Amino acid sequence: MLKSLLTIAVRSLLKDKAFSTLNIVGLTIGITCSMLLLMYILDEFSYDRYHKNAPNIYRIVSNIKEPDNAFTWSSTQMPLGDEVRDNYPEVINAVRFVQMNNNVYKKGDTQFPENSFYLADSTVFDMFSYDFISGDPATALDNPFNVVLTETTAKKYFQNISEALGQSILNQQNEEFKVTGVIKDVPRNSHFRFDALVSRSTRPKLQGSWGNFSVVTYLQLADGYDLNKMQSSLEKIIKEKVNPVFEEAGVKVQYELQPITRIHLYSKIQDEAESGGDIAYIYTFGAVAAFMLIIACINYINLTTARSANRAKEVGIRKVMGSQRQQLIGQFITESVVVTVMALLLSLVLIYLLLPPFNTLVNKQIEFAHFMQKPVLMSLLCVVLFTGILGGSYPAFYLSGFNPIDVLKGKVSGRGGNVAFRKTLVVSQFALTIFMLICTLIVFDQLRYMRNKDLGFDKEQVVRIQLSSREQQRQSQALVEKLKQSSEVAGVGMAEASPGERIGKGLFQVEDGEGKMVQRGVDLYGADYDFVKTLGMEIVAGRDFSRDVSSDTTYAVLANESMVKRMGWKDPIGKRFTDGGDGGQFEKRVVGVIKDYHQNSLYDPI
Repeated sequence: MLKSLLTIAVRSLLKDKAFSTLNIVGLTIGITCSMLLLMYILDEFSYDRYHKNAPNIYRIVSNIKEPDNAFTWSSTQMPLGDEVRDNYPEVINAVRFVQMNNNVYKKGDTQFPENSFYLADSTVFDMFSYDFISGDPATALDNPFNVVLTETTAKKYFQNISEALGQSILNQQNEEFKVTGVIKDVPRNSHFRFDALVSRSTRPKLQGSWGNFSVVTYLQLADGYDLNKMQSSLEKIIKEKVNPVFEEAGVKVQYELQPITRIHLYSKIQDEAESGGDIAYIYTFGAVAAFMLIIACINYINLTTARSANRAKEVGIRKVMGSQRQQLIGQFITESVVVTVMALLLSLVLIYLLLPPFNTLVNKQIEFAHFMQKPVLMSLLCVVLFTGILGGSYPAFYLSGFNPIDVLKGKVSGRGGNVAFRKTLVVSQFALTIFMLICTLIVFDQLRYMRNKDLGFDKEQVVRIQLSSREQQRQSQALVEKLKQSSEVAGVGMAEASPGERIGKGLFQVEDGEGKMVQRGVDLYGADYDFVKTLGMEIVAGRDFSRDVSSDTTYAVLANESMVKRMGWKDPIGKRFTDGGDGGQFEKRVVGVIKDYHQNSLYDPI
């Protein structure tokens, strides 16, 4: 029976090649676009799920509320990890990551600047699943100055990865780090990636305090453990350990548990190690994929019903010869499924060809082999059934309902299907298409806006030179003078980082609009005399740093417009910042106001 249905279906398709080609091409385009979007969606949902303990791993983030400001950091205090591990039995494991300062590491004459080396607790490989090429995960980070390299990092320092184990690399202070393991590169579908992990015990004096947010902390809880109980435990820690540090400043801290599998799509924290996704985009792309399939199905239904008059005699003769309506329905749906299967096969070829440019477009590394995953295979099956059955259902039920006597008398020769229904389908198809075009134009306009938005500084024709080693930093002024001698260089400025990166934060006593000194958290950014001018930042009040004013090196501060508004300054020039440091309290004064970009304050530390 099935063989007969398939044979007739193929003959019918070959009989009208132009019509069949049009149908197949339409479905192919719809399925191809939908499957590419589906692969993107599945990739977004796959983040961090490769960890064996993923369902039970949580990151602790810090929600901080100041009297006039609120923000969230992905970092916590160093003592928190020890506190929950030692005093709360429900915590199976606690692991902290601390980014090491930019440094240069070398093996013989080979040296590289590294900024993705992290200190990590020795139990990191008990919690997280990383594939070891060599070494023992149970003991790899047990001792000080042990380091585990990723495969790519190991290749930089050693000609043969198999020879890396037991070898050593040196930093610029000539500290020797012994390679105790090599792991495969951290999968790209991870919210946090690194190049090497160094034993936390390497820096025993790096204890931190309850007032310093400098580490990323993860917890592993027992299966099915009530998160509300853990949240209560964290609140107890805040009450006993954290509040005494911040109460005087009017700062409130609240810990929040983030499931590791939700960080990529749901976290809105700005200081994430890797750029995150957005669940709103997933819903949007899912809707677009569904719309594309629906449009393809509507197009198929319209074409088939419009052609119904050509098959009216075929239906009439089959009914006269004894064919039942169920058999005719099966025949037409079989033809529809065959068309869909052919379109699907062509789609796979197109996807194979389009995947590289698609990966470039969406910044992914999706491989064609991912189509062999069970979710994708099930999705392909659903696409065939959905498109084939839905696309062929109306033509099948409509054509099989022809009265053989009316057909043979020619009474349906001019009919192309139910006119009202076809008009509804056409209107729906065009409405969906117009809606998608409008959405595309909106997205394009948003992207164009972001590309052209005034950031408060010039980004064109600006080149960043990162000085990684301390030796390079010591020679920075000589480099600046050398660059200034070039006629092709319009200006040179130095800062701790590029705008928006590595912004520090500290508690300052700040003069408010009424002349009172109030404690506030202030974002800090160190820069030299020429930084503002080189990046084309606009001074909206006061002046820039000046070499002619000797006190600028010690006392001058540039605040931005947000800081002025926050503090209620009518006249910001001369407003004071004070802080108690190791050398005693110092005072800085605002000499100018720059146009907003990111920071609340900008000061010259030189």
